[in-house]
Amino acid sequence: MSGEMEVDPPVSHEQEEAPAQSGGGFEPRTQAGAVAVRSIEGWIVIATNIHEEASEEDVTDLFAEYGEIKNFNLNLDRRTGYVKVG
Repeated sequence: MSGEMEVDPPVSHEQEEAPAQSGGGFEPRTQAGAVAVRSIEGWIVIATNIHEEASEEDVTDLFAEYGEIKNFNLNLDRRTGYVKVG
């Protein structure tokens, strides 16, 4: 598994085309249009396209360099033990 992770840089405030739907505040978005969501505990990150043979340790090691991981779920297939695909 590669040690590098593609990070979609955030779009600057000036590049924001339309105001946010929820009360007119600024809603952070990435170049791909994903919305960054902040919870009480921190940021919620949903990662997709994880290789089916990746382990929990592989994924946490990649994200740990960006900050503390407070909660982590990796959906595994009961039959194979690999990460669920699709």
